[in-house]
Amino acid sequence: MVTGLKDKSYQKRLLILGLPTRERADMQQILKILHKYESVNLDNIELAPNNNRGHKYKLRKQHVKTRFGLNRFTNRIVNNWNSLSSDTAESDSINTFKSWLNNYWENKDSKFTYQH
Repeated sequence: MVTGLKDKSYQKRLLILGLPTRERADMQQILKILHKYESVNLDNIELAPNNNRGHKYKLRKQHVKTRFGLNRFTNRIVNNWNSLSSDTAESDSINTFKSWLNNYWENKDSKFTYQH
């Protein structure tokens, strides 16, 4: 527990402490998986057919019938991941990805904002 943060919202606490949100951590994790920086066997992750829109790592969203299924890592990341620019999703390193992600999410209140 950190003193002085009890009355702050979760997002505000993360920002004050300089910690990323779950969404940001999820984006970094899926980049590592798709670019083979980490060896993770996720049978539920499937690339969407190439449709020449957006980046080449777009993911196919699975149809689920429960809230549990919606909150599963492989489902909760799809919309955020697929909305990334080509430059961001196709970054050649983690640091480049973080930089592009900071720029892409700069004005989104619900995301971690890099403080210059």
